[in-house]
Amino acid sequence: MQLRLTRRADYAVRAVLALAEADGLLTTEELARLMEMPSGFLPQIMPALVRDGILERRLGRHGGYRLARPASGISLLDVIDAAEGRMPMRSCVLRAGACRRDVPCVVHATVVNGERAQRRAFAIVDFGSLVGPFRAGSSRPPPHAGVVMRRDERHDPAAERELNAGDEGR
Repeated sequence: MQLRLTRRADYAVRAVLALAEADGLLTTEELARLMEMPSGFLPQIMPALVRDGILERRLGRHGGYRLARPASGISLLDVIDAAEGRMPMRSCVLRAGACRRDVPCVVHATVVNGERAQRRAFAIVDFGSLVGPFRAGSSRPPPHAGVVMRRDERHDPAAERELNAGDEGR
C-alpha cells in the first residue's frame, strides 16, 4: 500500500513550505518557480489556504501571499485538510460502493483506524520543523529524521511512537 497525497495537497504543502522559508510576500509565479510546480494550478489552491487562515493574500502590484501565522503553528494536516477538504472514507476497500452503517465490511474498522493514525501523524508535524531542510533550495521532501513533533492538544504518544518506529534501524 502506498500513501500518496493528491496533486492539490502536494502543491499546497510545497507552497506553504516555500512561504515558511520566505522573508516576505511571494506571488504564485514565484512559488511555482521555487517549488517546481505549474503556475496555472496554484490560483486554484491558494484561496482554500487563505480561507482556512493558513495564508494571507495582499492584492495589488506588490502583492502576493505569506503565512497568516507562524510556521510552527501550521501542521501538515492543516494544509492537507485545507487543500482537499476533510473527507472521510467514502468507498469500501472491498467493494465499489460505500459500506453500509448497519453492515460494514469486515475490514472497515481497520481501514478507518489506519486513516485516523495517518491524520494523527500529519497533525503532529509542523512547518516550522520542516523548513530547515529546504534552505539548500531542494524541492525534495526532507528526511523524516529532521522532523520535530509538536507538543500540543493533538499530540498522541502512540502515533509518535508509530511514526518513529521506522527510524530505529538507521
